[in-house]
Amino acid sequence: MKPKTNLVMILLLCSITVSAQWNSPLTLDATGNTGHSTSILSLNGYVMIAYKNNSSVDLMFVRSTNDTANNWTTPVTVESNGQTGKSPCLIEVNGRPAIAYFDDTQNDLKYVRAADGSGATWDTIRTVVSAGSVGNNPSMQMVNNAPAISYFKQNTFDLMYVRATQGNGAAWGSPVTVASTGQVGLISSMVIADGKPAIAYYSSTNGMIMYVRANDINGTSWATPDTVDVIGTGTANLDLSMKIVNGVPAIAYHHNTDKDLKFAYATNAAGSSWNTPITLDVTGNTGKLPYLAVVNGRPAISYYGRYNDLCYIRANNAIGSSWPTSFETVYSTGKVGAWSSLIDVNNKAYISFTNVGSGDLMFINESAVRSKPGKLTGIEVAKSGNSTLRLYPNPTSDKVTVEFTDITEELTIHLINISGSLLKTKKLSDQAHSISFDISDLPNGFYMIKAESAEVNFIQKFMKQ
Repeated sequence: MKPKTNLVMILLLCSITVSAQWNSPLTLDATGNTGHSTSILSLNGYVMIAYKNNSSVDLMFVRSTNDTANNWTTPVTVESNGQTGKSPCLIEVNGRPAIAYFDDTQNDLKYVRAADGSGATWDTIRTVVSAGSVGNNPSMQMVNNAPAISYFKQNTFDLMYVRATQGNGAAWGSPVTVASTGQVGLISSMVIADGKPAIAYYSSTNGMIMYVRANDINGTSWATPDTVDVIGTGTANLDLSMKIVNGVPAIAYHHNTDKDLKFAYATNAAGSSWNTPITLDVTGNTGKLPYLAVVNGRPAISYYGRYNDLCYIRANNAIGSSWPTSFETVYSTGKVGAWSSLIDVNNKAYISFTNVGSGDLMFINESAVRSKPGKLTGIEVAKSGNSTLRLYPNPTSDKVTVEFTDITEELTIHLINISGSLLKTKKLSDQAHSISFDISDLPNGFYMIKAESAEVNFIQKFMKQ
């Protein structure tokens, strides 16, 4: 991992905005204390949610009747044997919904796949791992055409991984220890990064957000973990969520020490190095239980705010290097917004969440599509006198050119990464008209060109892809 720079990208002012962008929330299940640990999925024209009923301690499932999600079916009990259904993770497995979850009675990691594409009925429940106290807080992804799960092994405090040997999850392989130094993996989130499974997780011993990627496409062995951020010890309201954002791994998380909502993204597709984390919300003890998704081309996060509200923030661009200075309060009636889960459906945000005060499962979605990221183009910028500066092409893959007209003195041109570190410098005489930088050796991501002299001070961001 590259060393972090001293440049801290912090939004110091985070005002609260109550947006009219959202439809009225719906209560989907009010049977006892329910709706805990929601996981949402869009599949086969339906919106689906897996969750735990905390009163009956059952694994539950409910779906909409269409993709507008204005009508919903009666909830289905998937398993009711003992205290089960804890921390469900819902994904698509070969055209059907499937759930990984923790059985609190047997202390086992379990998996179940629906018998149909709508989740009306469910197949045989599989015990994936049962040796020791295993399976808490699972994260599931399709890995090389078979479901795979990262999870916490409580009795040894290890981060574990297991992959099915059959595409539908009817049989599973042997577990692999991904990380075991200290107490690791209590919270984990898995993605496919540049063709291989990768896991973000929390190290309780060192108070760090960590990232690790497999050495092969199946996850049979794993590389040495990297530190993304040091956030302090403690697990209250802690969570993290990782997704692929504009081709690179990105993580949303709650900072234990600062009590803020943070966002970090890698400098390349493999996640071998990371940019300086960005602070998104600083209003007290906020950013709890965040969930990251890409909504209409931009990273977006739903989370539990300081005032026990459901909050939402969406980046200004596709990579997440720029964010609004204000977040949205989506819903604030009562103690709401815990254990949210966020997806994109028809370019709109759909969120499932828990009303902690009433103990209900709830759902809300955007009423209209918002703008996509603007397409980056060369931008002309007029400077003192008749001087004009232009950067192109943008985006680019191998070379970026800065063109000048009517300059009267030598310019110093800097190539800088998004964290503010100087990468290259060139001089341009007043007789030349343009200068180019070879960027083919740089990781994909955002960079800046800065041109300066006694009369000119120009800075422009561009993207390498």
